[in-house]
Amino acid sequence: RADVFLRPNPGTDLVWLSAMARYILDEGLADQRFLDERVDGLDDYRASLEPFTLEHAAERTGIDADTIASTARMIAEAEKPVVTAIEGFAVGAGAGLAMLGDTAVIAEGGTIGFPFFKVGLIPDYGILHTLPRRAGGARARQLLMYAKMVKASEAAELGLADELVPEGKAEEIAIQRALTLAQMPPFAFAIAKQQLGLWPVKLEEALEMEALAQAGCFGADEFQEGFSAFMEKRPPNFRKG
Repeated sequence: RADVFLRPNPGTDLVWLSAMARYILDEGLADQRFLDERVDGLDDYRASLEPFTLEHAAERTGIDADTIASTARMIAEAEKPVVTAIEGFAVGAGAGLAMLGDTAVIAEGGTIGFPFFKVGLIPDYGILHTLPRRAGGARARQLLMYAKMVKASEAAELGLADELVPEGKAEEIAIQRALTLAQMPPFAFAIAKQQLGLWPVKLEEALEMEALAQAGCFGADEFQEGFSAFMEKRPPNFRKG
C-alpha cells in the first residue's frame, strides 16, 4: 500500500480562524498598536507581543503552535513519500498542509486560498517556506498580500498543486500516485527528498552532498537490484526482503 497518504481536513481552518479571531478580540489586539509602532529586530518584535505569548494563546484558543510546527515537520521531513489530495476548499491551514506534500493533487472545482491577513494573522503550517518554492517569491508575495483564492486550474498552472484531475477523483488519483512512489527505492528517495528540502544551496555545496549521497547509493542493495533489473529487462523490486 502507499507509505503515506494525507488529505487535509477543510474544517481545520474554520476552527483555527474562529478561535484566533476570538483571541484577538478578547485581548484587544485588533487596534492600531501593531501598525503605529515600528519593530526593529526579532527581539523587539517578541517584546512587543508580551504578554501575548504562545502559551497564553494556546491556553485561550486550545491551539498549540508546537503541534502546528511538529505536524508540518512530520510531513515535510518524512523520509517516505507524501501525497496530498484537494477536493473543494483548501484554505489557510488546509492549503499549507496540501502544499507540504511531495505531490499535491487537486480536483476541478477545488480552491486553494490564503486569507490570513484578512483576520490579522500570518500564514502558518510552513506556507512562508513552501509557497515561494512552489510559485516563486514574487507570485507568493502577491497571493499572500491580497489574500487570494486560487481556482484549481490556476493552482496547477502556478505550481500550488502538481496535478489537475476531474472533480471527485482527487483521492483516487492521489492514492495511485502514492502507490507509484511507494515502489521507488526508499534509501535513494529519502536522500533526494532531504537534499531537495535544503534548496537553495550553492552549486559546490550541492555537488558535494550529491557525491556523498551517490556513494551511499552505490553501496546499497537498491542499486544492485536496480542494475540487475535493468540488465534482466524486468521491473525492479526495491521492497523485497
